[in-house]
Amino acid sequence: MNRPTISKLKQRALKFVGICLCLMLAGPELGIGLELMVLMDALGVEFFILAMTAPLWVYGYRFKALLGRLDPYFFIASRSQLAQCPALLSHAIPFYVLFMVEGIIIANLRQVWSDAGGM
Repeated sequence: MNRPTISKLKQRALKFVGICLCLMLAGPELGIGLELMVLMDALGVEFFILAMTAPLWVYGYRFKALLGRLDPYFFIASRSQLAQCPALLSHAIPFYVLFMVEGIIIANLRQVWSDAGGM
């Protein structure tokens, strides 16, 4: 007869208590992790990454719309427009054209003021 000794029963009980303690500490995160693993197995890695990064695209579009409202000169030209006029690429840099126009205006005003004897 092969009966487990007291020390083996203690080891099994400690393992059971340790596993229960880990599960209680992990809480719902363990279940969420298992759900994500099943989702990744079902959809595949590429589609899983696509599904996880899709909300970031929405924030990108919102940021682009915000830049369009703050900087009236900001737009992203198409390839055909860039082929005709490569200088349009400067409009894709936020606030670049706005600061460039302000710099030109300030430089011209300084020249006008210096010619008039103001500065």
